[in-house]
Amino acid sequence: MRSTLLIYLGISLAAILAASQSMSQVGYTPMMMSGRNCGGVFNGDYISRVMYQNASVAEPSLCGSETQQSQCLNGTQQPYSGSFSNATCTEYRTRYNTSATTCPTPCYAETQAKSCSGGSCGGFNGSYAYASCTQNPTSQSMSFWASNPYTYGYNCNAYNCNPYDCNPYSCTYSYNCLWWPIIGVVCQTGTTTCYQTCYQTCYQTCYGTAYSCDYGGTTSRSCNVSSNTVGGSWSGWSPNASNYYSDSGCSVRY
Repeated sequence: MRSTLLIYLGISLAAILAASQSMSQVGYTPMMMSGRNCGGVFNGDYISRVMYQNASVAEPSLCGSETQQSQCLNGTQQPYSGSFSNATCTEYRTRYNTSATTCPTPCYAETQAKSCSGGSCGGFNGSYAYASCTQNPTSQSMSFWASNPYTYGYNCNAYNCNPYDCNPYSCTYSYNCLWWPIIGVVCQTGTTTCYQTCYQTCYQTCYGTAYSCDYGGTTSRSCNVSSNTVGGSWSGWSPNASNYYSDSGCSVRY
């Protein structure tokens, strides 16, 4: 009888120690008060947990946590202390692929997250490493050439004509005395009367149009940024480059 009692006491003590060790691994400290237990929690003992204030937060905020306790009192697990109610919390942040770009290249962003539970947090996912990025505005300029018309004059072929057909004109007159009467201008040659016929030669100036390729100046445009993460847009060339040429030979248009 005595040996049976000792065996029973030994088994009971071993069970108590094993239960105590198991509960201590989950934030449970056995007190072994008399009274009814709460499942695996001895009467009077406490269990603890970590809870979070918010389910998610964005940088620069962090997941705030608190450790809460609940006591077993005569078979009833009491409400936990504290006010936080979220078992997990996720922290979010934005990171960029680079620190700066030049318009119209945008900054590329990604949202990164890390999860917290039980009082510890993992690392952020994602690969971008820059906390900020600026898309810088820029401008461009270039020289342009213009094709300009001009007028030039040249002599047309000479021909016999009525002086009133030429404008402007210059005429030279030649005189030839004929020995028989014809309609003409009367002239005297010695004592002989003859009739003179006038011939007029006109020279007409003709005009043509040609083009010269002249340096026109500099045209420019600017790249404007509305948002760092949206590619900027170019303004139009001023003056309008599409009206001009990019080479001094006026052969290649912008």
